[in-house]
Amino acid sequence: NFLARQFKELGGCFRLNLAGLRMTVVAERHEMMQVANASEAELSATAATSDFGFAETLGPFNVHFGTDLHHAVLKKLGLTQSAEKVRAWDESMESAVSTAVQEAL
Repeated sequence: NFLARQFKELGGCFRLNLAGLRMTVVAERHEMMQVANASEAELSATAATSDFGFAETLGPFNVHFGTDLHHAVLKKLGLTQSAEKVRAWDESMESAVSTAVQEAL
């Protein structure tokens, strides 16, 4: 797997050029929390989401509202602060998705 090899070689934060779209991959919990806690002025999730093409597909209002909502949910759940809370949330989310898929089948 390409991403797994890059992670092994470069560590938990590295850049990719995907057909001209430059992306930064953040794959470690500590670095993810730093990104989640960064202010919009320092690291704009809205700009990143728009640049990725969602502004054209979803519209600017949805990109701005969705990004703000996502950040607010992460903060409310405390997921921007504690790796332990993130792991617990990941496990409960995985369980909920698994149950929903089983019920749908």
